[in-house]
Formats: sequence, C-alpha cells, structure tokens
Amino acid sequence: MGVPQGSVLGPFLFLLYINDVFHLNTGGTLIGFADDLTLIFVADSWNSAHNLASHGVSVMLEWFMRNALTANKLKTSYITHSITEAGQPDSSDIHFHVTSSACFSVPCTCPRIKRVDCQRYLG
Repeated sequence: MGVPQGSVLGPFLFLLYINDVFHLNTGGTLIGFADDLTLIFVADSWNSAHNLASHGVSVMLEWFMRNALTANKLKTSYITHSITEAGQPDSSDIHFHVTSSACFSVPCTCPRIKRVDCQRYLG
C-alpha cells in the first residue's frame, strides 16, 4: 500500500501525515519545506542553546518513532551562529536519543549529530 511517487495526491497526503509535527513543544522554531525540517533555537548562552537543541531533537525523534518515521542520520546536521567568530562554542555535541529512553551512560555513546560550518537549505 502507498501512494505512487510523483502523484498529485502524494504531497497532500504527506502534509496531512506530518501536520501535527508543527505543534510539538520543541523549545524552538520549526520550519518545514517539502520533507525537510529545520529546528532553530535562540538562547543567551551556548549552554542554554545546547540544552534547548538537545531537548528539541529528542522531542522530534520521539514524534518520528510514534509515527513510524526515522531521521536520516547521514543528512542530519547542525550549525551554530554568533555575532563574532570568537563567540562560537568550542564543541557542543548533540546526540540522537529520545527523552523517554535517554542515554544515561557517561560519556554518552548515542550517535552524534554532525556539526557543520555551512548548510544548504532549499526552503
């Protein structure tokens, strides 16, 4: 069962399927274009931004699991922005884990989301 790729009905049904993702409490702003989702977090410190992003990613991953979807770990990345280059964080690991089964091992062995310096956004 399914909808043929390239059909007129496909995009409409996909939008119905993912509509509630935009109502999640991720702690950030969620932007969608076609089947790509972007989370944006703004904070006064890198520690706060990291905590918001980790929470938001966990919320999204839980939603994906509930809706039989997966995040493509090879295509998922994050980028940091600040007013000055000196203001960039040294490192800030964000991991693929969900809050209901969060990784409690130290150090966390869950897969990391790769950090990039630039990102092409099609939206």
